[in-house]
Amino acid sequence: MGLLFQAHLELTQLISNAHDILYSSTSHRQQLYIGGEYVRYIDDFASMVRKWKLSWANHNFTPPVKASLVLSFEFLRLYINAFAFQANLNRAAARNAQAGPGKASGPLFSNVAGKPDARFIYESIDAANSLLSILNSFIDPVAGLKCMPLKYCLYVIYAAVFLFKARMAGAISSEGGDRGVRRAIHGTITQLQKTSDNPQSLGRRYATSLRLLWRKSSTKQPNKSAAARRDPLTEPPTPTMDDVRAQEGIPLIPTGKATIDMDPLSGFSWRDLDSLGQFIAGNSTISMTDGMLAGGEFDWEHSSGGLDDLVVQPQFDTRWAGHDIIF
Repeated sequence: MGLLFQAHLELTQLISNAHDILYSSTSHRQQLYIGGEYVRYIDDFASMVRKWKLSWANHNFTPPVKASLVLSFEFLRLYINAFAFQANLNRAAARNAQAGPGKASGPLFSNVAGKPDARFIYESIDAANSLLSILNSFIDPVAGLKCMPLKYCLYVIYAAVFLFKARMAGAISSEGGDRGVRRAIHGTITQLQKTSDNPQSLGRRYATSLRLLWRKSSTKQPNKSAAARRDPLTEPPTPTMDDVRAQEGIPLIPTGKATIDMDPLSGFSWRDLDSLGQFIAGNSTISMTDGMLAGGEFDWEHSSGGLDDLVVQPQFDTRWAGHDIIF
């Protein structure tokens, strides 16, 4: 038991240090993005992560305990290396903004291998994929995930959202890699769905949120084949109420609120579940307020095979405010 506490304590300390050095504030992150000092920090953290793995990989823990350690380890890899991904994403978005509307074409990451931070980008994608693979292959949704602390569920959500942004940015461009990511996401949604029979449970609601989020990617990515069109994670998006009114000649109703920029590449952070909920609601038939993710009224009996164009009624989540919490 003492060894287990020590292993978790060392991981927690590394995550805390990474937060203080890389993610302490918005202004600090912007300075690191511009100056590039984050490369040295990520290298130092990567060395510590490898040292932790060498120290604890061969210890004999029970399967559920070892799974929790591996989830934390993979999230630490993702948390550290994703900083470089976001730095490159911000720089690419800034270049496109300077080029002006209509002049920038193609994905932001059209050539990941040619970027100075390619190793960090690939490492972050691998960490997110590994985290979801551990969940789908080694953790029982009822006896395991349902009983684990909330942070492990959040690790899973963060990894899935990160892969969404990486795919939209063009960092996951190969057909095999894209197919593997979508398969992992579908398995994750299924695992979260199995955690409870209660439609108001966090697992079921997070499953709905991920399902709606990944369905939105079909509006940005062209279908490459008939197989892609039949993929359960790339179904056509549900029309918005404004689309319906426009088609029927009904004048739009002014809301009195400024439009929120929820572009998938800059509108929300992969660690910000509040803005994620707003982004999901931005182009669907549901409406959400701050602190609310997807609702619970979902036809799960007819949705196990993939994304169905079903109306989701939002429900207030009194147990989770949707803010950016790591621990």
